[in-house]
Amino acid sequence: MTPRLQIQLNFGSIAGLAGFGTFLLYHFLGFNPLGNISWLTFWLPYVIVYFGTKKYREEELEGYISFGQAYGYSLFTIMIFATLYGMLSYLFGMFIDGTILDKYIAEAMEGIAKMEQLESLIGEETIELAAKEIQQTTMASISLSDVANKMIGGLLIAVIIALAIRKDKPVFDE
Repeated sequence: MTPRLQIQLNFGSIAGLAGFGTFLLYHFLGFNPLGNISWLTFWLPYVIVYFGTKKYREEELEGYISFGQAYGYSLFTIMIFATLYGMLSYLFGMFIDGTILDKYIAEAMEGIAKMEQLESLIGEETIELAAKEIQQTTMASISLSDVANKMIGGLLIAVIIALAIRKDKPVFDE
């Protein structure tokens, strides 16, 4: 295993476990970890990815890394984090506490009830379709959606990390 891949796997796994740790924290504090509360600590795994990219730059690339290298490195690390987090949250919802899915559906249905106030703008059919979709939600669909959202958001986060970490080698030695 190359040092690059080893660092990516280590930091991606640490980020995934940190993300899942906040998932568990919210759950044990009585909040729905699939709900909006997760926005409070969405940044934590990405900070870990930042430090992993920085470690790679310092230890494997002699202190220099291009934007493209940093972007690709951090994006792959984010994919590892998102995949691990998605698997752990799915397994938790399927085998440990299936009530988080019920809580998620209940919260989403409350949101639908609030949408009914805007029925003249949205339309009754749209509200009924949204309610039907929410009722058909499964733990797998929530987990896959969460993984996709983390990866899509990771596209932008990886740009930010790459801009912050990038350090070009000087053209001329001093």
